[in-house]
Amino acid sequence: MALLPLGRQNYVLAPEDCFAGALRDALRYRGDRLAPDSISVNVFDALDDRSGPAPGVLLGGAWRTASGAAPSRIIVRTAGREHAAAMLRLPGRPAWGTYCLALDEGSLGSMTITAYDRAGSVLASVELGLEREAEEAGVPAIPRS
Repeated sequence: MALLPLGRQNYVLAPEDCFAGALRDALRYRGDRLAPDSISVNVFDALDDRSGPAPGVLLGGAWRTASGAAPSRIIVRTAGREHAAAMLRLPGRPAWGTYCLALDEGSLGSMTITAYDRAGSVLASVELGLEREAEEAGVPAIPRS
């Protein structure tokens, strides 16, 4: 995971063995262009560095706050459980950053991603459903990248 100081909320989230290519691609992209107090979401098939596909997904995205203060934590709620996402931000730019979390196959389904401030108030939140659950419900899903 890396943040790029160019563009708007531009970041790279990729396995080590294909990070250089993902970085080259990201340098051509201007970023997520997030509205204040919002979170973007990308879902990637989880990859094991050498042994092929791993079960589950890598969930990640960018966040941006109107106050300029970084969230104290980002929590992903899915399958009745809470998971803390790893966060990263550029020094001197606390108003935006990125997060990621690897989830196993049993955690897939609908989920809520929420950013909290130090007092525990919600800064931003987004809900989504992954392909399997959406297909069963007959509703559109966010596609995996």
